[in-house]
Amino acid sequence: MSEKRMLVKIAHYYYELGMTQEEIGKRLSMSRQKVNRIIKSLIEKNIVSIKINGYDETHVGLEDTLEKEFSLKEVIVTSVDDEDGLIDKLSDAAALYLERTIENNETIGVSWGTTLSSTAAKLKNLRKNNISVVQIVGGENLQDPSLKADEITRVIANKLNGTPYLMYAPAIVKDERLKTAMMNEQSIKNIFNLIKKCTTAVVGIGNLTEDSTICKQSYLTKENLEKLNEQKCVGDICLQAYKISGEVIEDNISKRVIGIGAEDLKNIPRVIGIAGGKEKTKAILGALRAGFIDVLVTDNITAENILKIKNEQQ
Repeated sequence: MSEKRMLVKIAHYYYELGMTQEEIGKRLSMSRQKVNRIIKSLIEKNIVSIKINGYDETHVGLEDTLEKEFSLKEVIVTSVDDEDGLIDKLSDAAALYLERTIENNETIGVSWGTTLSSTAAKLKNLRKNNISVVQIVGGENLQDPSLKADEITRVIANKLNGTPYLMYAPAIVKDERLKTAMMNEQSIKNIFNLIKKCTTAVVGIGNLTEDSTICKQSYLTKENLEKLNEQKCVGDICLQAYKISGEVIEDNISKRVIGIGAEDLKNIPRVIGIAGGKEKTKAILGALRAGFIDVLVTDNITAENILKIKNEQQ
């Protein structure tokens, strides 16, 4: 028997007929150990190739690359042909991820935004135990009620059979003295004590353009935006702005934010960032470099663009 014919025969016995290594050894008068060595060599010698059904329909290779490049716990990449329906696809994927991973006894921090609002709406009712859902950035001055962190916090808490903890404060106040006064309020102190206990946070990733939600909702003035752009900021999470390098900017705006700070956000064991679209590519890359994100939910086009920009900058 030629070597190739013998290899093919063993492959047929093992993969097609489901014979054990011991049975193959007896059939061909070989030791089980020798059969084991041959089976291990079948792929290397191109006798056997493995096809994963559904591999071409998913983006697991892209997810794996991003996970390794940025030391992430998990990346979920959803398929899009263009940006029509992007928020629906991102929120579908994010809701499924949360349903799969949220455990009993968690304290979950929640920010605000269009995609988070959609994710909260799509989350199934789960009968979890001892769940706290806490608002991690103010939002009483947000114009659209559906995007408010307090409303998203309530919805998620209700879906998880949990208790909502709301921050009755605006996202940005007019000066640092007012922020200091508000932070001394006992109700606000209680919220920030709970924020430090978060095991998970669910956040949106904003880009800093006039078309971004942060500007449309009047969180930032045109003057604020121009100042951040002058400092080469590309995005924000919970109104903490940063550059594409990941450097967080401490300025007059961040000092007036009633919400979680950059370091406290990084200290949460699992921060889930949900964002996609061409205009958010640099914002997501900066957030990943800053170490804000542990789990990323995005789309295939954005994922590819993130890696492209990263490689171009090396």
